[in-house]
Amino acid sequence: MKRILTAIAFCAMVAGCAKDNDVLPTTDNDVKVVFEISDKAGFGADTKSVKTAWAAGDQILVVFKPEGGTYLLTDCEQNTLRFRYDGSKWNLKDNNISDISQLGTGGNYWAIHHRVSGTDDIIFNVSDRVTLKNYKGGELLENRPDESEYSVEENVLTLGTIIMQKPSILDLFQLSVPDLPAKDWKMYICTDDMPLNDPNVRLSQYLSKEGLIEEGDIYLNSAEGFCGNIMGYYSPGVPNDGDYSFVFRSFPYAASSNESKDQAYIFCLTDGTDIYYYRKPRGTWDGEQVTFDFTLTKDKAYKLPDFSGDKWTKIIDPYTDLSPAVAGVYKTANSYIVSAAGDYKFRATHKGNSTSSTVGTINYAVVLWESFGTATDPAIGDLVKNVAYSDGYIRFTATAAEGNAVIAAKDASDKILWSWHIWLTDKPAEHEYANSAGTVMDRNLGATSATPGDVGALGLFYQWGRKDPFLGSSAISGYNVARSTKTWPGRVESSAETGTIAYAVTHPTTFISNADEYSNRDWYYTGDNTTDNTRWTESENAKSVYDPCPAGWRVPDGGTDGIWNTAGFGEPTFDGTNKGKTFSNNGIEIWYPAAGYLGYDNVLSNAGKSLYCWTATPWPDSASAINLYFKSGSQNLATNHGMRVIGCSVRCCKE
Repeated sequence: MKRILTAIAFCAMVAGCAKDNDVLPTTDNDVKVVFEISDKAGFGADTKSVKTAWAAGDQILVVFKPEGGTYLLTDCEQNTLRFRYDGSKWNLKDNNISDISQLGTGGNYWAIHHRVSGTDDIIFNVSDRVTLKNYKGGELLENRPDESEYSVEENVLTLGTIIMQKPSILDLFQLSVPDLPAKDWKMYICTDDMPLNDPNVRLSQYLSKEGLIEEGDIYLNSAEGFCGNIMGYYSPGVPNDGDYSFVFRSFPYAASSNESKDQAYIFCLTDGTDIYYYRKPRGTWDGEQVTFDFTLTKDKAYKLPDFSGDKWTKIIDPYTDLSPAVAGVYKTANSYIVSAAGDYKFRATHKGNSTSSTVGTINYAVVLWESFGTATDPAIGDLVKNVAYSDGYIRFTATAAEGNAVIAAKDASDKILWSWHIWLTDKPAEHEYANSAGTVMDRNLGATSATPGDVGALGLFYQWGRKDPFLGSSAISGYNVARSTKTWPGRVESSAETGTIAYAVTHPTTFISNADEYSNRDWYYTGDNTTDNTRWTESENAKSVYDPCPAGWRVPDGGTDGIWNTAGFGEPTFDGTNKGKTFSNNGIEIWYPAAGYLGYDNVLSNAGKSLYCWTATPWPDSASAINLYFKSGSQNLATNHGMRVIGCSVRCCKE
């Protein structure tokens, strides 16, 4: 590519100001910029680079460091230049130098290039650190700040020749794959020789952090170069004449002296649905040490086998997806039903059933607690184990045991970002209630049985509007909650700090109390008798992101038009032996146990005596909420109301 020299005058838009190859001004800025941009740098090897030449849409962002000063990064929309290549020449797209006097008479400058998408720009964002935005894959290029000088004389800014090279702080190499169909490809790479087709091997072991550059934000230091914290899980593919190219950071792989296996690179390609891998041997074990005869080296490009050939093997994911995409929408929720032992995964990037609200940057996943829902103490791993996070999914192994567990996603500071209830039970039956009232599960949320007199039928408790469960009773009557693997924290009193959605999300096992009998008796704090009625219903009949029910199910409506009243439940006799009531409706025998409740003080009450089953419907003109209620001698078909601070049962209905 021929070097291009362009002088661009920024002045008032008057006749005769612009020449044939000049860009007309967009401001009243009269700064004249003189620059030259050299040919595009590439990777040294016998394969093609991401691009061998500058392409239309390429951008270069320039930041200045006056002589004797620091980079002008206080406001990164000021004192910058942005160049864009139109396919034949470089143009000055944006001149953000509002006061050229800030540049002094000269100094150094820092020029940055990376791939953007569409109309996106290379931009800065400044908070506690400088962030380079909109990276979309491909190589990163910069000039050498200590070798790039500018001068200013009479409002003429001269940059000289801008020579873009791979950043010295980053050891980059490139891989290309021919004949990939046009998709949004991502590549993972690791150094491992465990058999990928072995269903007992966790897929997450291969999706490792082996020096990849992920699309999104690139963090920069405030001085003179790229910060090292640009690690990601994958490299996004850049199409190039039928090939896709992927850029990685190079980190030497050090095999220990006692490794007894041959060593290999494993390259994984995914289009978001399917995963393919290619295994490239890199070293052999001679009985004493590994001899490496192939390694990925910085500043080099490597061509992998054609995708259309027989070298790429499709991975059969051993994990059953609990949140599959239907018509492009993932079926996510705050709880998932698991009805058989095996390996499972669910998409963990978004809150509840939301398609837009993300949980944040997940660093790892942990099990918060496990419980059989009985008086028996479980051991860690009795219900779920092998919990790991990678590539937007939490993966785990379920045992054959029945019960409940909660898995949490945490960030790098160990803060809980979100948590999910894993409900290990046989698939609940679906009961169609009379009068088209709706379809309801045959058991309470968290129950492992629908059998009268079975402790497994009791289920879990929920404070109104919270997504995370609390343990139910350990017996069909009594005052002791079920046993679990966790020592649960004590309750906290609702306040401006603790009585919030944010606190409830980050403290899913903490019961938020409200002992003030003169308050609204809600865990949600407002400071008066007002409250929020949208925690389980963001709009009419709409499931909120805090709804605790599985995908396709929600907390039912209550009141005179609610499910139970519409269905026309009768008044059966209380079963004093099995502790509950069997309702006959639409030809179905439906068991509702007297599960009791957690009082405002987090103490189990009335197990074996009464049932309180939440609806999503607020009580009119009150900070209470409607629930299905009965005790041994009476019932109020979802026209009863209770304090939102208490923990009650939930029975989900179909959306």
